[in-house]
Amino acid sequence: MIKTILLTGLDGCGKSTVFSKLQNEKPDHVSLITLPHIDEKALPPQSAIQKQTQLLNQMSQQADENTWSDLKALALFGSMLLYEKLALEMCTPLTRILICERHPLIDSLIYAKFYAQRITPGYLNRERMDYYNTAYGELLAQMVGLLPIKSKGDYAVEIFNFISETFNDAVVPDGRIKELFKVALPNKIFFLKAASQILFDRISVRQVAEPHEKLQILTLLDKGYDALFDHISEKYKTPVEYIDAASFEKLDKFYDRLLDELIKNN
Repeated sequence: MIKTILLTGLDGCGKSTVFSKLQNEKPDHVSLITLPHIDEKALPPQSAIQKQTQLLNQMSQQADENTWSDLKALALFGSMLLYEKLALEMCTPLTRILICERHPLIDSLIYAKFYAQRITPGYLNRERMDYYNTAYGELLAQMVGLLPIKSKGDYAVEIFNFISETFNDAVVPDGRIKELFKVALPNKIFFLKAASQILFDRISVRQVAEPHEKLQILTLLDKGYDALFDHISEKYKTPVEYIDAASFEKLDKFYDRLLDELIKNN
């Protein structure tokens, strides 16, 4: 049985730094998954999801460059739908621990809800939806094929409608959401936490900001995570540990502790 550890947090919390170090220093019995940007180089040579991965990364990059919230929502959701297959391909016969950056049953409830409450049918731009259906038609068709809906070919709109109907009022990962992603909850969750102002100051120097990287939205998302963790801790007894990410020194201490624990589990 492979143990799944979720290492998550808001943008600017230091997740990418931790995963970058782990990539170079992790023991062989540990595998990694990064979302929403997927490490294409980590896929096996004959990967069956190479093309989907490339398109999702391309979609995410285009969304950031153009600050298109709707396209970013598609990329985020698409990466979550791909998680099950990613886990199968990233794990090796040696894998006993899988560490993931983002998880369908946790982070989708935060970000899908965030976008669901903003991307309503009245908000969607018909011309842009047609562009998405043309530019990413094959990928969107595959995504729709994983949803419990009947498609009429208007893939982008159908996905947005599904996100809105499924996640707008979701409080915990219920049976519908578990069936959708076909994965179990993580065995352990680490949440890298820092004040929203600290996170905003860190990400404000980036050349390209993601649609949700605004101070008031970071605060809103942070409260969403707190509420979700309260619910899943109570209902599913999933252990959640908050990690102080207010300084890089504290992040370094956490990383050293994590790596030491992983090595001891070898």
